[in-house]
Amino acid sequence: MSDTELDWRRTVLVSAIAGGVFWALAVFLIAETGGVPLAFITTGVIAVAAVAVGVVGLRSAGSARGRGVAVTAILTPLTGVIAVVVFCIAALIVELITRVAS
Repeated sequence: MSDTELDWRRTVLVSAIAGGVFWALAVFLIAETGGVPLAFITTGVIAVAAVAVGVVGLRSAGSARGRGVAVTAILTPLTGVIAVVVFCIAALIVELITRVAS
């Protein structure tokens, strides 16, 4: 593999592992704090910061390894965001139904 090619297998694998760790820690933080808004805000800020650092790193990377690290930083918080959004919407619907029913 040349220095200009991005190793997508390694990048995606590392992103998936890092994303799993990130979202596990985020859910743990939210669960341990009882779902206070600060926990959600902190998780969101860290996710946005990781994507921003990845975008800046991708623009300034001079090697394939640097681009791989940057893409990993971008993909890490995006790995589990769909699952988190689906579960949050489901919890919101359940909360609304229980409020209406009572």
